[in-house]
Amino acid sequence: MKKLKGISLILFVNIIIFFCYAVVYKTYYSIWQIKFAQEPFMFFAAPMILFVAFLVAQVIMNFKGSAEIILMPLVNLLVGMGQMFLIRLAGGSYLNVSESAGDIRFAQYNTQLFSFLVAYVIFLLIILLLKDYKMLARYKYIVASCAVLLLLCTTIFGADINGQTLSLRVGPVAFQPHELIKVLLVIFVASYLYDKEDFIAAAAGKLGFLTKMDFRYMGPLVALWILIMLFIFKHDDLGAAMLLFGIFVAMLYIGANRWIYTFIGIFLASIAVSMAPLMGSKNGRIGTRISMWLDPFIDPLGKSYQISQALIAVGAGRVFGAGIGNGYPERIPQIHTDMIYTAFSEDLGLVGMTALMLIFIAFISRFFFMSIHINDKLGKLLLSGIGIVFALQTAVIICGNLALIPLTGITLPFFSYGGTSIVVNMLMIGLACSIFIQGTKEYENN
Repeated sequence: MKKLKGISLILFVNIIIFFCYAVVYKTYYSIWQIKFAQEPFMFFAAPMILFVAFLVAQVIMNFKGSAEIILMPLVNLLVGMGQMFLIRLAGGSYLNVSESAGDIRFAQYNTQLFSFLVAYVIFLLIILLLKDYKMLARYKYIVASCAVLLLLCTTIFGADINGQTLSLRVGPVAFQPHELIKVLLVIFVASYLYDKEDFIAAAAGKLGFLTKMDFRYMGPLVALWILIMLFIFKHDDLGAAMLLFGIFVAMLYIGANRWIYTFIGIFLASIAVSMAPLMGSKNGRIGTRISMWLDPFIDPLGKSYQISQALIAVGAGRVFGAGIGNGYPERIPQIHTDMIYTAFSEDLGLVGMTALMLIFIAFISRFFFMSIHINDKLGKLLLSGIGIVFALQTAVIICGNLALIPLTGITLPFFSYGGTSIVVNMLMIGLACSIFIQGTKEYENN
């Protein structure tokens, strides 16, 4: 029955996606007649590809003996709705902005679909070929070295885009190393805490305060984190800084079970936030983002145009929204990456944005659910770390869109446009599924 339930959920999710695509097709019918000429069915090629891909993925999960039947349908729903909103933004751009803007959005839609196919292949390779996830712990220092090397290469050879050095190009392929760093950090921290668990527990004093042993055993972990954060500040990436700092503190709390580590982490975070405007950057980006957060309408026709228009769009959505394709979010700068939650809010209103939040909560909770159903400590830490990554990334971008925290340039998982993002996200899904399958089999054997 579980196998059938998993497949039935995939079918149900894709009915929703196809219905939304049909609404977008009808809304911008005249545009799609031109774009797809004599082959209108090609408009639905993407949802059909996603349906087949996730159906195959669920069948493989069932064949592997996985008891997890909810994760794949949730990922399918997020990817499908993300693709749908990208083509909706393309249609809106053709109609309400300009033909060139529409062409750019349409090209991004096709690029995102191609990126998903690459990501899907990586997902399948991990599921089928990763036989022992515990091998990751044996190579933790190599993993840490790769993280530092990626950041170093980005600093030296990276492309400067809008004042930030975030992309690294290898031949025809350009990617953002910061996306991969978060996975490498999770693997290293989980492996290190797993390897040094007994020593860290023994290092605690009578009241749990720091001792000399703490500095000895936590030194490599803290040194790596400081090095990574220095590179991140050098790259002027506030979003990555918030995300990686949160991952580090949260995993320490879960893995070390020492309140003093959490306290110190929060204390350092508070200092970093207060010093961010003073530290600034070569173009004052951090200080500008914080000032726009404090007053989103401080320069509504200039630097704060994006966030002010985003808040207006959210308000325009009211309770039930304008309807898919009836809002005007395509006029907001970078709506396809930084602000796609705003587009969703304007079209579907408070009801839609709440529903999307609940979908993300359900999606994130699956990793913690899986972590408590395996006995291995390393597996628990890795699954929890992956859940923390998705939770923090979702919270940071949604709160930024609503001006609850300074706006950052990270993506909403599976929803925003971003090739590197979706590849890394599917890599994490594959790793999580592989850990759960192996962990539950080990549990059953014991």
